[in-house]
Amino acid sequence: MRNLPFRHLMHRAGWTLTELLVAMSISTILSAGLITAVISLQKSFLASRHHIIAQSEQMLLMDNMGLDLRRALSVTTSASELTIIIPDYYKTDGTPRNPSISGSTAVYGPTPRTIRYYKSGANICRSEAGAVSILASNVSDFQLTFQNLGQSIQVSITFVPKYQLWSNSANDRRASTATFATTLLRNKR
Repeated sequence: MRNLPFRHLMHRAGWTLTELLVAMSISTILSAGLITAVISLQKSFLASRHHIIAQSEQMLLMDNMGLDLRRALSVTTSASELTIIIPDYYKTDGTPRNPSISGSTAVYGPTPRTIRYYKSGANICRSEAGAVSILASNVSDFQLTFQNLGQSIQVSITFVPKYQLWSNSANDRRASTATFATTLLRNKR
């Protein structure tokens, strides 16, 4: 019989059972670690996304309220509602009104307009002349606070983020997301 060059490999036909078990256990441990890392990254991404969206809604609300507060003739606050009375600067067709001077006060239009900011369920709304606009939706964890300081109004908006930092207390987490704005009432007499 001839001497085959690969004859020594013919005696080894496959893996032993011990080698297969070791390889399977190593691959199982690596797979479990990889799956855990992917799940953690996904949760972190979703929590960060929620936080960014909530912060942008906070800024939108602060901008809208600040604009109306700077034009306010009078303001009424309660624990969770802000009522603002502003001059009627525009005609129904959208063109600006010319003010008339009465004493030392500029008067725009026949009657002032009333604007309300309030939370209704999971929405934060702005109501003007019976028309309700939803400024932020799916914000059941938002908390609005209004404080009348006389010549200025302080508005605070907080929410509970999805992630946890150092505490399990919702109040601690809410305090870490507080946004405050103090607006001077320029037209208040």
